[in-house]
Amino acid sequence: MRSKIWLGVGLVVVTGSAATAQPVAERAAITSVAPSGLALAAADTVKALPAGQGGEGGEAGAAANLDAKSDAAYAASLAEIKALVMLSSALVSAHDGAAASDRLQHAQDEVYPRVAASFEARKTSPFADELNALIAATKGEKDRFFTAQGALLKRIAAAEPAAPGGKAPINQTVAVLIGLLKSAAVEYGEALDGKTVKSLPEYQYTYAFVHAAAGTLEEARPALAAKDAAALKAVSDGIATLTATVAGVVPAPKTLIASDAFSALISRIELKASRFTN
Repeated sequence: MRSKIWLGVGLVVVTGSAATAQPVAERAAITSVAPSGLALAAADTVKALPAGQGGEGGEAGAAANLDAKSDAAYAASLAEIKALVMLSSALVSAHDGAAASDRLQHAQDEVYPRVAASFEARKTSPFADELNALIAATKGEKDRFFTAQGALLKRIAAAEPAAPGGKAPINQTVAVLIGLLKSAAVEYGEALDGKTVKSLPEYQYTYAFVHAAAGTLEEARPALAAKDAAALKAVSDGIATLTATVAGVVPAPKTLIASDAFSALISRIELKASRFTN
């Protein structure tokens, strides 16, 4: 049994032996998942924050000890939950309710407690019932699942921290974007052996994080274009290559690239994206 623990977008701890992948049918890409806050992925992410918006205690504090009072950490955890919800949607549509249930169970057991810790202080209503209902719905009719999914996403949206003018600052958006892509790089490296997928779950997590990052980029496109149009084109082109590489929940062997090339592309995207925060 493989146990995966996300400490925050961009940082993953994996324990145990590899899980057995279950085949699923092809499915179109995840719809937009655009977190409104900041991923506390690593020390460089924290350094990109304006005063008062980061985690505490350096890299370890930013990743492992997510501050329940930090909008950045809180929104990052919500982004993880949304990415897993949208992944489960793709899996249910592909008639793999068991895999969908597994992905959502992780959201319930490992991610939800982080956001729930600050609900009272934020005067935010919990959404554990809606998450449990969605997990249960993976075993039923699709209509029931998608109704439950809509109810959960509505509650998550209501729980998101308020941002000035309804939009997160550019540096926060960029940090979420890069954090999601770093998580994708970790998962892709674990998923592949050469150009062959050895672990379907890790490939599917890559798929979820890449498409979530693409959604984040699209939401922020006007603001990023105004900041640096050339950097936006470079970042957009890079993410387009990533989404083409992991276009669906079932890998297409012809589109896969080596994991080192995948990670190198993300590093180039990160370098270009840094121009938005300078």
